Amino acid sequence: MSTYEASINFLAFMAWTKVAYLPLYFIIDKWRWDVFNGTVPENKWNSLWWEYKRKYPKVKPPVQRSDETDLDPGMIEHVAVDDPYMKYEKK
Repeated sequence: MSTYEASINFLAFMAWTKVAYLPLYFIIDKWRWDVFNGTVPENKWNSLWWEYKRKYPKVKPPVQRSDETDLDPGMIEHVAVDDPYMKYEKK
């Protein structure tokens, strides 16, 4: 394998393992910030999550979601334990 091929393989690997997830990491911390600083009322938390999911990574919910019964970001460990996510991507 040439140095050029090795470089391309490395860059492709980095794209798949890091770059592709950046929108998710961004919206996790953006959502946390907006919720924890009090700018979003509790009854709009899940709506805000899906607003960001639609806006940044362009993902729609698989089924109808509700602010009364669902809190999708609460399933992410870093949200539940108040641990910023982006700090892991500095590596």
